Amino acid sequence: IGNYDIFYNDKYKFSTNRIITLTEEIKALFPNIKLCVTIPHHLTIKEQINLTYKLTDLNVDLLQTEGITSYQELPQHQFILSSMLNKVSATLSTTYVLSQLGSPPIITASGITHTSASLAVQYGAAGIGVSSRKEYNEECTKQEKTE
Repeated sequence: IGNYDIFYNDKYKFSTNRIITLTEEIKALFPNIKLCVTIPHHLTIKEQINLTYKLTDLNVDLLQTEGITSYQELPQHQFILSSMLNKVSATLSTTYVLSQLGSPPIITASGITHTSASLAVQYGAAGIGVSSRKEYNEECTKQEKTE
């Protein structure tokens, strides 16, 4: 359950209750399925922690964190590294906090690149979600133009 960006673009945000309901429905229909649920970044850290506890109780197999999403505009930075860290700081922070809870394994996503992948692991990620090939190519093209 995730990839919320298309909904964010339409100004729709998933609530904790909606995510719990979707999880329960999927688990009821497919009790043996391996399920990964993305924790929405728009929730406060307290809400993200509470959602993690509830999803753990529902036997979710994996959690995925997200950071600043594509619908949010970021200020342009002179240095590529500071721009990249700005994008991933939210998902890294959430990964760290949730990994301390004894939650299911966490996949860290949203802006993770070959440069920031080791940071995600250091912050407690069990896996890393990377952008689609198209998004990766677009990001590389932007970086080449600023160099």
